[in-house]
Amino acid sequence: MFLLKSLGTALWGSSGDAALLQLEGGSLHRITRRVSATRTDEATQMLFANAALTIRRTDVQYNCQLVSTRIFEEGEDEGGSLGSGADDDDDEFAFLIDEAILFIMPSEASFHWTDPIASTPACSVSYEYIIDTDVTRPAMINTFESMVYACMFERRNRRSHEQVSDKEMEAYVRFIQASAEASIESAAKKNAAAGASKPNTAAKKKNAALLAAEDDGISVPGGLVTSVSTPDGKTKSVSSGKAPVREPTTPTAKSSIFAGEQKGKSRLGSAKNEDDALKTPRQFPEPMSMGTTPLPINAPASVPETSETLVQVPGDLFVYDSRFSQFSMIRENIVVQCVRTSRFEYLLVLTDATGPFMSQPLTSDMNGQFNAHDCCFVWLWRQEGQDDVYPWCVKFRGGAPDESAFRNAYGACMYEALNRSEFQKLKEEDRGFLVNAYQEDVEMQDAEESEDDSEDEKSDYSDSEEEENVRQGDTDMGNAPGDKNAKITSLTVGHKDRSYFVRGSAIGVLGHPDQDSLEYSTVINNVQSLTDKKSFTPSRVLLHDQDQSMLLMRPNENHIVYKMDLNVGKVVEEWKIDDVTPVTEIIPEAKNSSMTPSRTLVGINNNSIFRIDPRLADKLVRSESKSYVSNVGKFQCATTTGSGKLAVGSSKGDIRLYGDNLSMRAKTHLPGLGDPILGIDTTESGKWVIATCKNYLLLVGTEANDAAKGAAFSGFNKSLGAQKPVPKRLQLRPEHVAWMGGSVAFTPAKFNTSLGGDGFEETSIVTSTGPFVITWNFKKAKIGKLNDYTIKQYRSDVVADNFKFGEDRNIIVALPENVHMISKSTLQTPAKMLKSRSSIVNSPY
Repeated sequence: MFLLKSLGTALWGSSGDAALLQLEGGSLHRITRRVSATRTDEATQMLFANAALTIRRTDVQYNCQLVSTRIFEEGEDEGGSLGSGADDDDDEFAFLIDEAILFIMPSEASFHWTDPIASTPACSVSYEYIIDTDVTRPAMINTFESMVYACMFERRNRRSHEQVSDKEMEAYVRFIQASAEASIESAAKKNAAAGASKPNTAAKKKNAALLAAEDDGISVPGGLVTSVSTPDGKTKSVSSGKAPVREPTTPTAKSSIFAGEQKGKSRLGSAKNEDDALKTPRQFPEPMSMGTTPLPINAPASVPETSETLVQVPGDLFVYDSRFSQFSMIRENIVVQCVRTSRFEYLLVLTDATGPFMSQPLTSDMNGQFNAHDCCFVWLWRQEGQDDVYPWCVKFRGGAPDESAFRNAYGACMYEALNRSEFQKLKEEDRGFLVNAYQEDVEMQDAEESEDDSEDEKSDYSDSEEEENVRQGDTDMGNAPGDKNAKITSLTVGHKDRSYFVRGSAIGVLGHPDQDSLEYSTVINNVQSLTDKKSFTPSRVLLHDQDQSMLLMRPNENHIVYKMDLNVGKVVEEWKIDDVTPVTEIIPEAKNSSMTPSRTLVGINNNSIFRIDPRLADKLVRSESKSYVSNVGKFQCATTTGSGKLAVGSSKGDIRLYGDNLSMRAKTHLPGLGDPILGIDTTESGKWVIATCKNYLLLVGTEANDAAKGAAFSGFNKSLGAQKPVPKRLQLRPEHVAWMGGSVAFTPAKFNTSLGGDGFEETSIVTSTGPFVITWNFKKAKIGKLNDYTIKQYRSDVVADNFKFGEDRNIIVALPENVHMISKSTLQTPAKMLKSRSSIVNSPY
């Protein structure tokens, strides 16, 4: 039966081939079985009347997908409706080839498998591919079946099937087939409404496969000692591998992110409960594993004896299982602690009956997140010295009170670890401001939030879907002009029909021939100063004077601002700021003042803010400048509102809001979590601020209600004091970060500037990390729904991105070698990306 090895590369192809084997004649059907207390309903739906079935290699070693793709007939519209019951945007269905899909061949001309992600206890979803035997020969069908099992073997064992004997491979296949049949038959018996029970023939076949393998001295999957029935009615213990394995199970309902929550036992690891462990103490923590791969948390954690426990809360430990897109319980009755090891040094520690079994320093890279609804804490853990990243979760047994107690202590410890200062020295109002920032789903109040938002979203989505039927939505213009020995380093989106990028000492000009496209218009080569005639790569770029001029700054030169006339493409003026006041950043005097003939601008340096007027001799408006002598942290970035109010972000993570006169102290000071602010933007009205940190975006409202006057007031005009709105961290879920490679480094986030009936109306936020462009739904984020984000991946890291001015439909994306314009509708939700053809997480389990 198993002849794949002898076929070699003729079947497996070269390492660069994505498709390993394909059947081109058949139809795809979806089978949905719904179960209630009294009845079972089954519906079969044809998805594709003519479909191909492919085994496709992924970017992750030893991981392949089973992919069914619709084949279009001649003259059939590929962009139109399918007319077969499938979703309009689903011309392909992809499934990770794993034992959990319960792949079987129920007849000589069909394959059947389960979708473990879409299935729930009340509704199972499976697929059947019916083969056209007039097109496909039986030998090819058998070869296809064998290759699916070979892919399963390689995913489980992380090695090629060619490294084992035919006998061992055939034993593995028999066991997997018997296991799948037993699981399907068991589910069918449970779903039956009534009737006499039938002999469990599949279970007998599974027992026979186990016994045969044991007699042959072959280890088959399972990982635990299993009792099976022998033909004479006796029982026999059969060892089935080295590592504990979870049998494939149907996921729980999608309303919960957890699986395996059962009193007294765990779905993963040992079946012993904690009481048994206390009776028989073990020297080391019980080994934990996912599938056949042991998890690395299998040795006692190192916690100094002199450490001080600040908070400890009981809970259950879960790990994210990418095979089922959910968290699965791996250990019950653990205790999670925040421990101080020395001044401003803290550890997150997990303990069980044997003592600490896991610890890690508290840092921002943990991507810690609290969920009040599920009363849990989710974070990332990276194995020391390796690239593997694990999303872990502790669900607090005491519910909301335990979640609140642990969150308060965690927030205080994180503040001290990042700021190297004492949390208790903060004002009480600021302590609450900081601690509440870690909660995932506390809704924010916005007096102007419309009840019609959901209708707006539906309308926006319909428009984008219509657009996708007539255009591809991603403009790739090839390599950008400019210095070919340099990379693109910045992007500036204009207010008219031009945008610009910097590549070495050249500035590329992008044209917008129509609403949905982009083109390279021209390039300004050899940018150089007036005085020394030396070329330079601009480090700061700012459009000015109705987009007719561009202000530039030169690296390592912080006392001169260069003015380029874009009509002639040359630097025409040099503005020398005094020798005492350096300039590290320049911004327009108001958010969109470059659309006007405005002449002044705002500058900042490490500890000063000031207005610059090029019409003055020394350019600095001294009556509108302020310097700080105390340790306020370095001012790193700034932005202005539509009316010219100023917001400044510092290296300590705090934000200062200034009124009209820059010589006055900040009206409102928002304390920082401790991570440097890398970029900052405001809405046109100034009601919202988005600050970019390395691992998260901080969304803060700037208005509060004046109880005495019964009206709202702005933190730019008056101190918010104890009425500071709760800030919200926009961050990627830990399981998505793990899928994206385990680390995040956001580029400065921007609001879009859509022009509405009442002026500017912001609806979206855009940023990027590595090769991923990410947008958040601002309408939902400002009321506390923080996980509404979409993603698009490129082959190289994104340098910068921003919405095209005046809309939120198109995003301009600068890569190191070229520039794209993409439709926002081409971005996908993380859930959809996880099921796409090349998006399988490089999972360690």
